Amino acid sequence: MALTEISFPIRLPNVLPNTCSVTVLSSVNEPIATYVLDFGYYEYIRQLTSKLNQHLRRHDIVLAPNVVRKKVRIDNDGEFSIQFNETLARILGFVHSTIYRPRRISLHVAPN
Repeated sequence: MALTEISFPIRLPNVLPNTCSVTVLSSVNEPIATYVLDFGYYEYIRQLTSKLNQHLRRHDIVLAPNVVRKKVRIDNDGEFSIQFNETLARILGFVHSTIYRPRRISLHVAPN
């Protein structure tokens, strides 16, 4: 009896439908908009943040990945706050129960 290993080079989706979202909140924490990341395969964190930034830029918010430090930074120059759902927070390294408010002096950096 012999063992045989077969490899199939396939890219499985790492973001499933309706599993990753970010909610933009007003200054009184009222939801303004929720953006859901498209189903698919994101090879690099920059692809994922770029897709989210297409929506977040409308609110003067940008997710900025730093591949050297392996962290994601939230640049928020506007008046809106954001909150990640649990799955997206885990992927980006943030805490899902935290509301990230605008900061004028320092920036939010993913702790994980």
